[in-house]
Amino acid sequence: MNLISELRRQPRLRQQVFMLLALLIVLGYASIIFGGTVWLIALVSIVSSILVEFGFFKTRKLPLTLSIIITPLIYVLLLPPTIPLWMAVVGSVFGTFFGKSLFGGEGAYIFPPAAVGVLFLIITFPAELNTMWLHPSTGQIQTYTAVSSLPFNPFPLSVNELLLGFSAGAIGETVRLAIMVLGVLLMLLRTIDYKITLSFLISIVVVQVIMNVFAGPFDPFYSLITGTVLFASVFLITDETVAPKNTWAKLLYGLGLAIITIIIRMFAAFPEGVIFAVIIMSAISPMLDSLFTKEKSV
Repeated sequence: MNLISELRRQPRLRQQVFMLLALLIVLGYASIIFGGTVWLIALVSIVSSILVEFGFFKTRKLPLTLSIIITPLIYVLLLPPTIPLWMAVVGSVFGTFFGKSLFGGEGAYIFPPAAVGVLFLIITFPAELNTMWLHPSTGQIQTYTAVSSLPFNPFPLSVNELLLGFSAGAIGETVRLAIMVLGVLLMLLRTIDYKITLSFLISIVVVQVIMNVFAGPFDPFYSLITGTVLFASVFLITDETVAPKNTWAKLLYGLGLAIITIIIRMFAAFPEGVIFAVIIMSAISPMLDSLFTKEKSV
C-alpha cells in the first residue's frame, strides 16, 4: 500500500504528517534567520525525547507514532536560539517524561508536553530563558524581545520586521508570516481546529482593547503579532488531547487563554504569558466540556 493510500485510510496519521511538515518548514525558516545552530538544538532535543518515549513504549508495548518527533519539535520552536544544548536536553526530557509519558503517552496527557518542558526551563533557568535573545539582524544578544516593547508608544518595530522574522524571539516565534500561511493551510486541511485558533486570536485583540481601559495603552494589533501568540494559536493550543471537544467550550478555551495571556503581559513580572495560559487552561479544559455536556439520567 502506497503512502497516499495509507494517509487516506488513517486520518490521524494524515494530520500528524501535515503537522510535522509544517513544523519542519518553520524550523527551516528559523534556521535561515538564526543560523544552523537551531538544527543542532532540534537534534539533541528530539533524540533525548525519543529515548524517553522509546523506553516508555517498550515497557508498555505500545506502538510508536509521529508524535515522538512532533512533541520535541514544538518544544524546540518555543526556545530561545541561544539556549545551551544541555539545557535543551534537560527541558526535553522533563517535558516528555513528566508531561507525556507519566500520564500514559499520546492521547492521555493533560498538559501539552512541550509547554511543560518550556515552563520548567522558564522557572528553573529564568536568565537563559528570559534575558538572552539573539537579534537576527545584528547578531547581538539582547535582554528583551518584541513583546517586551508592547508598553511603548509608538511601537519600536515595524510590521515587516515582525512578520518576516527580523526581531529577537523564540526559534519559531519570529517567523510569523510563515506561521500565518501554514495556519490557514492546516485549517483548510482540517489538521487543526479553526474554532480554537480564531477564538484565541480574536479574543487577544478584544481583551487587549478592554484591558487598555484599566492599564496601557497596549496596541491590540501588536499584541496579536508579538510573542508566541501566533505560534501557539497554530501548533500548541490546538492539541486535540488537551483541548475541549465541545464547540462552546472551545470558544471559552480560546477566550480564557487570551485573558490570562494579556493579564500576565500587563501586570506580571514575565513579559510573555502564553505558556502559563496554556498550562492553566489545559487544567480546566475538561471542566469546560462538562459545562456543555448534559448529564445522563440513571
